[in-house]
Amino acid sequence: MKKFIIAGIVLLVIAAVVIVALANLNGIINRNKDFILSKAEQAIGRPVSIEHIGVTLRGGIGVELQGVKIADDPAFSNEPFLEAADLRVNAKLWPLFSKRFEVKRAALHAPVIRIVRNEQGVLNSSTIGAPANTGKSSEREGGGSATAAAPLAVALVDIDEGTVHYDDRQAKTALSVARIKSRVEDFNYARPVAFELEAAVFSPERNVRIKGDFGPASGRLSPETIPIRADIEVERIDLALVQAALPQFASRMPAGLTIAGPVGARIHAEGVLPALRMTGSIDGTALSAKHLDMFEKPAGLPLTADFSAHRAGDSIIIDRAGLVLNKTALSGSGEILAGETPKYVLTVSAEGADVASLASLVPKARAYEPGGSAALDIRIEGAAGSGAPPSLHGTAALRNGGLKAPQLAKP
Repeated sequence: MKKFIIAGIVLLVIAAVVIVALANLNGIINRNKDFILSKAEQAIGRPVSIEHIGVTLRGGIGVELQGVKIADDPAFSNEPFLEAADLRVNAKLWPLFSKRFEVKRAALHAPVIRIVRNEQGVLNSSTIGAPANTGKSSEREGGGSATAAAPLAVALVDIDEGTVHYDDRQAKTALSVARIKSRVEDFNYARPVAFELEAAVFSPERNVRIKGDFGPASGRLSPETIPIRADIEVERIDLALVQAALPQFASRMPAGLTIAGPVGARIHAEGVLPALRMTGSIDGTALSAKHLDMFEKPAGLPLTADFSAHRAGDSIIIDRAGLVLNKTALSGSGEILAGETPKYVLTVSAEGADVASLASLVPKARAYEPGGSAALDIRIEGAAGSGAPPSLHGTAALRNGGLKAPQLAKP
């Protein structure tokens, strides 16, 4: 009986604590609703509207804002930059007893975010944090850029069933990423913050998953200065859909090359963005590719690659790459210089390459039934999307090789 009395007292104490916290939170909301909205508009530099604001117990004690809309910069679009069914901000419990609101977690349900890049290459997110309607970015105290911090602030919000529309008016491309689900754990500037993200990219189902952490943040608050560690899993993205949605991507492919079918990848990335290091693997076995009548890879033929690379300024340095095509293993390294027309310098080598397996990919060579093995050492230089074929320099040594000429009586 005594145990039941103690349990009842504990429940009453907990109920009293919750009631006091809710009363304080409700009082904070009622006294500061207009102030909260004005401060949000002042910080964002955009008009903010909500249909309803009130107390919620979902995910803990907090505030729920329904029908949230953040306007876009009118120089970019008349549609909302962000709209969401609701925004829930949960508070830490104990500060409420002192009538202070400290954020424990923020979550957006069914948000739609519209990113626009204009003809001059400027993003609509670049004016977030600027004084309203001025289109100029502002600097926070302490040297932090509000513009640079804006995407980071969005990343700190949990998202459920979100959608991002990207309209690139400079490149004349548009794409959407749907079914976004993300979660951030225990945000703190002084230590790494764990996060998870899933999304549907060129697919009705979620096929991209990212898990890792970022931080700690120090000095200037900018995505380019914050360390990140992430494991990325890409499951079946159809390259034909990518080419259709991104003409710029297709224009950088060699003329006459057609690609269709899904690819998958696993990538580990670590470091700050200007010097990011990446290792990973790509599986294109289900991919089909054809280049005029010179090359043809059917779907199902083995095609896998693994690599180690890093970013250095405007270049991507490929420290090491391994490629398995049909029965042949090749290795290489190189550099890709970013720009309007990316330039590349690659070296490819192989020991004991199976000539017959490589020749099976060249329609015109099949009739000659080539055989034997080859040692290759080739340097490839070119510019993607230039229309000019790459230059090749190197050596090839054929061992125990042979050809069968169809027009001759004997091999």
